[in-house]
Amino acid sequence: MHLKQLCLLFTVLGVVASTPRFVSPSVRTYCPNVTVATNFTMNDLVGTWYEVSRTPNQWELGKCTRVHHILSENGTEISLHWEQLVPNRWELEYSYALSIARHIPGLPSANLLLQFIQQGAYPMPYTILDIVPGSYYVAHTCYAFPYRWYPGGFLYVEMAWVMSRTPYMNPISRELRRLTLEQSGVITSWMKNVDQNNCAAAYRELGNNTFLATNGDRRKTA
Repeated sequence: MHLKQLCLLFTVLGVVASTPRFVSPSVRTYCPNVTVATNFTMNDLVGTWYEVSRTPNQWELGKCTRVHHILSENGTEISLHWEQLVPNRWELEYSYALSIARHIPGLPSANLLLQFIQQGAYPMPYTILDIVPGSYYVAHTCYAFPYRWYPGGFLYVEMAWVMSRTPYMNPISRELRRLTLEQSGVITSWMKNVDQNNCAAAYRELGNNTFLATNGDRRKTA
């Protein structure tokens, strides 16, 4: 399924793909020194979040993207259950992937390492730049990827996400979140809004085959 292919970002970078349908993450010559969220705790992420903006990539190809964050019993890691609906002819196909986020030792608490649960998937930084637990959060990743045909022998791959507690975010709030990224030196010109229209009904049509149908919104309160 398409979201599971997101894991392949960390094994074979598709930037070299020649197909005209390919959409790559942002590629740059360095990673910015971003400003991270202060007073962040893992519990701030727990619950269901909806993707409202993201850097285009060839793994998240669908609409209605939502991510369910579940804190481990010891509070040291959080599992992210990614769901999306991908157009497949006249139907929407359900796509799902699982990842685990842990704090990076020696760095501020908002610096996480994200590992997709698939053999061969490399971990990537998942940095929380800004968060209001009941409203939104802004996440960013940037890391070096060996690529001998690029000056210096490395590509620096960058992606960003704006997440919301509801499927919709008003344009002013979305622009403020984009400015948060831009002020940290993140490339935002690639970012696109995620289609969240009619998603609740579309997921209901899938019956018990979705994560929320079987687990509910497992938001944990502090």
